[in-house]
Amino acid sequence: MNGLNRAHARIAAALTVFGLALLVQGSLLAFADPPRSDTLQINNTNTVTSLCAFPLTLHEEGALRTTLFFDQNGQVVRVNNNFQGVQSTLTNPANGRSLHYVTAGRDGFTLGRDGDVTVVTAGVRGLVTVPGQGALTGEAGNVTIRLNTDGTMQISRSGYFQDDNFEVACAYLQGTP
Repeated sequence: MNGLNRAHARIAAALTVFGLALLVQGSLLAFADPPRSDTLQINNTNTVTSLCAFPLTLHEEGALRTTLFFDQNGQVVRVNNNFQGVQSTLTNPANGRSLHYVTAGRDGFTLGRDGDVTVVTAGVRGLVTVPGQGALTGEAGNVTIRLNTDGTMQISRSGYFQDDNFEVACAYLQGTP
């Protein structure tokens, strides 16, 4: 997983922790609650040193909406995270060259009655396209991972997926062909 996807994974993980905290609170309820939603406005600028041999500035703007779903016992049974058009720009501060990408779509997990867990991602994640080169890294499509109570795992993937092919992007951002 490249650094861009890791940043989005950290945001999703933080919201999942929020959801699990509500799970504890929800376990005290006698009746099912309606779904609960919260939206996190994203407007971050960070320095990224893990992608290229030189530092980059990453600016992200957009929203991440998290919705928790409960069963009749008040237990969280599903968490959905919806990235709402998060616009990201990677810039080389030394020369001002930049690349833009969007993160849009949803991810989340569902707890089955049998104890199985299904994790889903759908949409566009960090799909970085370099002029004249095309898409180099990121994903677009769907991934479903089912973790069964017997310890087996099933993974299905559709769409485009490319990870850690960032050398051409670094060359572009550095200003070399």
